[in-house]
Amino acid sequence: MPILLLACFFLSGASGLVLEVVWVRQLTQVFGGATLAISTVLATFMGGLALGAWYWGKYADRARDPLRLYGGMELVIGAYCVAYPMIMRAAEGMFTGVSGGLDLSSGSAGLLAMKFVLSFLTLIVPT
Repeated sequence: MPILLLACFFLSGASGLVLEVVWVRQLTQVFGGATLAISTVLATFMGGLALGAWYWGKYADRARDPLRLYGGMELVIGAYCVAYPMIMRAAEGMFTGVSGGLDLSSGSAGLLAMKFVLSFLTLIVPT
C-alpha cells in the first residue's frame, strides 16, 4: 500500500505541473503574452495553496479517513480540469459582456486587471 500511495502522490504532483503548463498556454491567448499568463498562474496557484491549506486543513485534521478526503478532492479537481475549457469559454463570454459595457482601451490597466481577476476566479478552485 505505501508504494501505491507514493505513486498516487507522485502522479498528483506531476499532473499539477502539467496543468500549470496548460493553463499558461491558455492564458497566453487571453493576455497576449506569456509573462502575464505565467504571473497569473503562479499567483493563483500560490493563493490556491494558501487558501486550500487554511480551509481544508481544519477538516483534514478531524477527518476519520484523510486518505478518502484527499482522493475525493483529487476527483473534484480532475473533473474541474476536464471541464476547464468549457469554463474558460463561459468566462470569455462574461468578459466580453462586462468589457463591452466599459470603455477600456486594449492595453489599459483596467482591462488587464479584469483579465487577471477573471482568470484568477477560473483557476482558484483547482489550485
